[in-house]
Amino acid sequence: MVKHGQTLRVFNDGIPIQTEEKRVGTIMNILMRRLGLGAALLTVLVLATPGARAQQQQTIDGMHVNIGVVIARWAEHFPEESTSHPDLGKTGSDHHLVVSITDTKSGAKVADAEVRADVQGPDRQVQEKKLVPRVTSGVPDYSEAFDMSRPGRYRITVYVKTKAHPKPLVARMNWTNPG
Repeated sequence: MVKHGQTLRVFNDGIPIQTEEKRVGTIMNILMRRLGLGAALLTVLVLATPGARAQQQQTIDGMHVNIGVVIARWAEHFPEESTSHPDLGKTGSDHHLVVSITDTKSGAKVADAEVRADVQGPDRQVQEKKLVPRVTSGVPDYSEAFDMSRPGRYRITVYVKTKAHPKPLVARMNWTNPG
């Protein structure tokens, strides 16, 4: 954006040089259109922020199952998350597990699944929870808060049941909390 009193730099052909702000905005617009806001948000949170932890995608029987783990304090900034998970960020709810599901053939996001997750911590204790279905910024996902505060390896197992797959599809992810 050109500020008052500032001249716009141009190439020899007279076309303005794209400012950094506009370039980043253009990239984000493309991401939002192509991936959907929820998927882009998850990707940005997981890959670009210091609070982000991990992301993994698996294709199982015609479904892309995307699993992400972020620090709960980052998820608290989104109204949908605070409403769905009132204990988010409190003791015992320090990490946010988010799952999105896409049909590989149609590319459609799956909004009517039943999703649950087991998280086994470094102490071998298992937390089992049904994930809350929501629509975040127009994109369906499933999430819940878990206690993953202890340093060490966590084994995350996600079970997905849909009308087309009444027998649960199983996706697994290992994640290590460095402490």
